[in-house]
Amino acid sequence: NGFQLPPIKLGYLGRIHKTKGIELIITAVSKLKKEQKDKIIICIAGTGEPGYINELNMLSVNFGLNIKFYGNVKPTLFLDDMDMLIVPSKWNEPFGRVIVESLGRGVPVAGKKVGGIPELLNDNKDFLFDIAEELTEIINLYLIGNIEFNFQLEKFETKNILEIWGQVLDKD
Repeated sequence: NGFQLPPIKLGYLGRIHKTKGIELIITAVSKLKKEQKDKIIICIAGTGEPGYINELNMLSVNFGLNIKFYGNVKPTLFLDDMDMLIVPSKWNEPFGRVIVESLGRGVPVAGKKVGGIPELLNDNKDFLFDIAEELTEIINLYLIGNIEFNFQLEKFETKNILEIWGQVLDKD
């Protein structure tokens, strides 16, 4: 039949800079089977150094991957169009706000085991990775439906944050 599934959109949202590890997404997708790679669009939103953007584009072309650069966009609109967000930071990201934004939009997040990212994804340890091969496996499991994301947003609600801060401040 002529029915075709829509592409799977793997997104990155943020500053486009070498410290953000975006090439890790490209490398991970390149290691998937051809029939999986052909279903994926790597979606990059944000602004950054044109030379690095060109480097990412060339790397994708060399691997035969579909990549799209959106530039500066409204985060909610971008996230609502994604199947999964990937946060591949190389540096110790203290608090990945984009992770909380993504959770709030109901979009699963795969994140690198650096800085505050593991704490934000504490309920989703299966979505944490160190190297491209681990991210490839997460994407593979996601594509075949063998991994589930747990959207626990309660800890990010204002009343719970205030309660925790109250407990911290009361310890004298």
